[in-house]
Amino acid sequence: MQVTAVHPDYLLRAQVLHDMMNRWYALPPSAEINIIIGLLRDGQYELAFSRLEELNRAPVNVPTWLSDLFLYTFGELGFHEETMAILKHRQRLVDIVKRVPPSPNVWQFLLDMFSRDAFYPGVKL
Repeated sequence: MQVTAVHPDYLLRAQVLHDMMNRWYALPPSAEINIIIGLLRDGQYELAFSRLEELNRAPVNVPTWLSDLFLYTFGELGFHEETMAILKHRQRLVDIVKRVPPSPNVWQFLLDMFSRDAFYPGVKL
């Protein structure tokens, strides 16, 4: 599954996932993470974000590096609303579950990106 998740042929990946879903195979969280990374790499940002939201709703421990990857990718691309949603979710986890907060490097990067694009809600945060 890991090889298929990051395989350059996204049609093959989609076909394998479709076949697995039709046969009622459940994907483990590690496979979901690999699929999300493959979607990000392929530029399928909305689908990757949707899968991340599904993963966040499930009782799964999502690694902090995955949300950092989304923050960097979406910040660079100018998807500021989505970046804010991920950042707010990450902050809720810090407050509720005592997870590791975003590093100073992440905050600096986001401040630079939000300032560059004059995205006031992000700069205000």
